[in-house]
Amino acid sequence: MQQVLGCSVSYRIAVGPQQGRKVFTLQTIPSWEDDDRFSQVAKASGFSLHAGAAAQAWERQKLERLARYITRPAVSEKRLSLTPSGNIRYQLKTPFILGHPTPATVKAFTKAGYSEKGILAITLAVSVKILSNYSIHYFDTPVDEVFSAFKVE
Repeated sequence: MQQVLGCSVSYRIAVGPQQGRKVFTLQTIPSWEDDDRFSQVAKASGFSLHAGAAAQAWERQKLERLARYITRPAVSEKRLSLTPSGNIRYQLKTPFILGHPTPATVKAFTKAGYSEKGILAITLAVSVKILSNYSIHYFDTPVDEVFSAFKVE
């Protein structure tokens, strides 16, 4: 278990034929140039130390919370299991549903009269709109004169 914990904090594959290889991760990194919250952060070898958390000696509850936080394991052993094929499964506390509508969402849409194709069309329309918003803001595209009355500052 110690090896699995060590690999989890260093973003490495813990078992199998690719053991020790770096895991490919996609991350969104917030802009922090103008944010002084990150002035007390040290980063080295994939680890970060935040010196912004502090507690006075008389703040016993705060000290206990801080101690519990820094001594907790990187992953919960209760949520780890092996699949029949020998892979490691980690049960998320909150299901990851990005891009996967829940059965309740699909039921609500179909009850409102939409087909599954209609749900797909809505999903695609929203996706295209999000991508166009990003590109418009990235390239600082001016609003067409026809739509200037609807411009939001």
